[in-house]
Amino acid sequence: KILFINRGVLLTTDNKEVDNTEIVEALKELERQGVEIYSCGSCLSYFALTERLKVGMIGNSLESIQNMLISDSLISF
Repeated sequence: KILFINRGVLLTTDNKEVDNTEIVEALKELERQGVEIYSCGSCLSYFALTERLKVGMIGNSLESIQNMLISDSLISF
C-alpha cells in the first residue's frame, strides 16, 4: 500500500502545482501490479482536488493510521 497525505496528494491528482505526468503513470503501473494506492480524502478536500484524482482511491484518516500501525515496515518523507 502507498498512502499519500498532506501535499503528497498533489502527486495523484490533476493540479497546477506539480507536473506529475510521469509519476501518475508509474503509480498506475504499480496499481496494475496490485499495489493499493490511497490519497487522504481530507487532504484532497483541503486542496479542492477530490474530483481530480487520477490514480488510486480516496482514503480516510482512520484507515491511514491503521495501515501505518499494522505495517511491518513504514517509509515516510
